[in-house]
Amino acid sequence: MTLARADVDRWIRYHSAISYELTMERTALESALIPVSAYILIACVEGYRRYPEMIAEIAASTPPDELGRAGHRFTTQVDPVHLWAVANFPLVGRKVLMAAGMVDPDDDAHRLATIFEFWSRAAGAFCFDDGTHQACDAGGVATPYRACVDDLVKQCVPLRDDERAAVSRLNALVTSYLFLLWFDTRSGYQDTGPYDLGDGRVLLLRAYNRLSISHFNWSTEVSAAMPYSEVLGAFVLRDVQLRVTDFGTSVIQPEDYWPHVEAFAFFDVAAGEPMAIDAAGRDALGAAAKAAQKQLYRRIARMERRAKIDSGAYVDFTFLRPFAELAGVELDWTVPRDSLDLYPFLELIDGSVATPDAPIENPETYYLPISWASPMSTASSSCAITRCPGRAKVSRSAPRACGPSSSARPRTNTGRSVARPSACASTSPKTRGARAARSAIASRSGSTSNGKPRMWCTATCSSAVSDGRSTRAAVSSNTTSCETTS
Repeated sequence: MTLARADVDRWIRYHSAISYELTMERTALESALIPVSAYILIACVEGYRRYPEMIAEIAASTPPDELGRAGHRFTTQVDPVHLWAVANFPLVGRKVLMAAGMVDPDDDAHRLATIFEFWSRAAGAFCFDDGTHQACDAGGVATPYRACVDDLVKQCVPLRDDERAAVSRLNALVTSYLFLLWFDTRSGYQDTGPYDLGDGRVLLLRAYNRLSISHFNWSTEVSAAMPYSEVLGAFVLRDVQLRVTDFGTSVIQPEDYWPHVEAFAFFDVAAGEPMAIDAAGRDALGAAAKAAQKQLYRRIARMERRAKIDSGAYVDFTFLRPFAELAGVELDWTVPRDSLDLYPFLELIDGSVATPDAPIENPETYYLPISWASPMSTASSSCAITRCPGRAKVSRSAPRACGPSSSARPRTNTGRSVARPSACASTSPKTRGARAARSAIASRSGSTSNGKPRMWCTATCSSAVSDGRSTRAAVSSNTTSCETTS
């Protein structure tokens, strides 16, 4: 670890504020087809526990700066959302583990130092070493392909009014297919820009990634007929306000921007150079995307819930994979692997179930500093834990010693008291050394009626003890920060 603890806390505060704002900007809904909340949290726990070691192997092979600059080339998938995820997926997993008292401060500092050093160097290089690390730092600007703008614009053709609906429909077909292919996340298509053309117009570039067979095992069955594997859309707009987010999405005013598109092109970029796709190729792409999405929907609908969770968790966990592929490092991407202790809890999370009482989060508390990490005693218990604004309550359901972890709670800089996780310890010597079943947070941050994000954390657990009794859990939640990429 080369980052000092103070630097680690500084990066925690940095990501806390930005992810809070990203969450405020977008509200996510639970999918009726895929248990998104459950798979996100499982992937994030895996990320916190496994990314540091994997990142160390990647960085030992290729400097993070070099990997960041690779994002200036097409198809590498070193892009805003993959960079955001390298730092933020582990931080969301950490929220779950901190709530369960399963984070040790010294180990936490070491893990986050490894992650942040890699991320800061890669993200800084991606941003051309101009002192920024994300689009948020640059006022909503991310322009990795700036060197290619002139060539791309020259190949764009005017968009006639009678073509507008067809081009918009093609974009809708491809993005809808990718949304499902990436298990209800928008991460399969990434916007960059605005590229200022200097004449009142801006260029928006949209990368449609991994359209054909990839390391997603379900793509083998449904994606073989896709005529292109990597496509770049270029849209020249006039009289709009455009910015991009670190989720790789664009925010455009007016929202219906298609009447403002003056010229466009779609490029096959699989070979690394942009090759314009003609009208026949665009028609073939749209038809193939429509057919593949239909086939994929039927396939996913037939899957068992656990298979859906594991597939979605694989999608999110492998956000680090593009960096490993560029570095030529072979790693184990098996999921679930290191989240099995919490899997029985997390798999039951349903993001469509709202909890009536939830503390309002703010930019300072979205991710907590290292000093808040406090390990919970490893003992079996049977207790119901409810976190409410400003307090933690533990109701005893058996004659065991259960109680909140103590007295003084840290306060935010707004002066508000925030509850720490509770610690439950059994007094029975029979249970010493047994793995405790922990309460788990499902913190899917979404907008409340007053426009502020809140953290839903109601958990009921009946723990397993050393005699092998089964673990039961019911965890309810509303949104996670990661799902705002959905």
